[in-house]
Amino acid sequence: MARASDVAVAAEDLPPPDDAPDQTTGDRRARAALDRLGLSGSLAFDYYSSNHDIDDREHFLGVNLVVKQRLKLAEDVRWVGELRVLAQQVGHEHEDATHGLPRSLRYADEVTSELREGYVEIAETDWELRVGRQLIPWGRADEINPTDVISPKNYTLLLPEGPAAYRGGVNALRLDTFLPGRLRMIGVYVPFAEQTTIPLSDLPEGARLAERLPAIRFDNGSAGIKLDRSGGKVDASLAYYYGYNLLPEVRVVEAHANQTGGITADADLAHGRQHMIGADFATAAGRFGYRGEVAWVQTDNPHARRVESIVPYLAYVLGIERSFSDSFSVILQYVGRFVPDRIDPERALRNPDRALAEAQFIAAKSTVVINQQLDTVQNGWSVRLDKKFWNDTLDCELLGVHYFERNDFFIRPRLVYDLTDAWKASVGGEIFHGPKNSTFGRVQHNSGAFVELKYSF
Repeated sequence: MARASDVAVAAEDLPPPDDAPDQTTGDRRARAALDRLGLSGSLAFDYYSSNHDIDDREHFLGVNLVVKQRLKLAEDVRWVGELRVLAQQVGHEHEDATHGLPRSLRYADEVTSELREGYVEIAETDWELRVGRQLIPWGRADEINPTDVISPKNYTLLLPEGPAAYRGGVNALRLDTFLPGRLRMIGVYVPFAEQTTIPLSDLPEGARLAERLPAIRFDNGSAGIKLDRSGGKVDASLAYYYGYNLLPEVRVVEAHANQTGGITADADLAHGRQHMIGADFATAAGRFGYRGEVAWVQTDNPHARRVESIVPYLAYVLGIERSFSDSFSVILQYVGRFVPDRIDPERALRNPDRALAEAQFIAAKSTVVINQQLDTVQNGWSVRLDKKFWNDTLDCELLGVHYFERNDFFIRPRLVYDLTDAWKASVGGEIFHGPKNSTFGRVQHNSGAFVELKYSF
């Protein structure tokens, strides 16, 4: 059975032709050397007018190096790796907006380094096995994927590609079994939990915050299974995953009134257990494409007993894509969420302990905003416009997401121009707007513009 990975490996093993255009002899030799080692990557020089932390700092220069390796080790074995070294605080004394919390990236002298991928793949006729750190994205909707609950993201990174580049790898064991009828059964085991990194605002006076991840034990592992069909008239999948909420919930550990009448509180960023059952599909008819995705998430707070924890919810996306020409496309999606047992944070104020009540009220408000549980029903829409000019050398893209209940929105325009085969220039912006207690309003300080010059090798 032919697989896409087989084609990819074969393509990687072929050196560029000797008569490749716009290449000197030295360029061809360098390219051949990189191909023998299976190396590729990019070096980017960035400018952001604002960072992605909730503060008032401005004007960030960055230098980002990405090195990828796809190396065939044996007939059916290959190594896949991706290392990122990101210097995104150039010209600034580094301020950890997460108040000393552990991160998935390691900080040293304002430079972050991350092994985003590093796994060995064994590919046989009827199955594939991947062992190591890997990206595991789930879902077929555009940008917003309710079933995408395995790989964490780091929303504090300054990368023009957006959420696709924010995604990090997880240490996992993945087995794909190929079945008749273009079916694939995917099993995933993740031995220990990792978290999504989000911007956090300054803490109230007297508050302390710590991130608590589950201990590394066998019974704290996560696992999932997915039945996927690809390559026919309709691509679709059914999925189940038992793991941890990648987003944090703010839970008060201790609170008491101090001598001045203020409140001192200790809180954790906790990650509760959850079951996800989901499905997605994508199909096309002429110049139209249709896609959808839905997930029911059963959390560890099913009866809303804990005011600071999220409750079960249903998330769904339904979209249509229209190609008007080979160079212009539009994707329009309805985005919704249903939280049947939504928690009102003011419920915490019923606690007779005033200090604990106020601390839990603040924590509950933060939890529902971060996890999009402010409203019983949330309705929104997203749009992506993509237009190419000048023989596809200039790509103009506009992405927007808007939620009706809080009237908050996000807009990202971006232009990418191919200067040469190796060099690209990008310019764009990010606009976050809405009430403070809303998905995009809480980070509206992060609105700004960016410029990037990238060399790919």
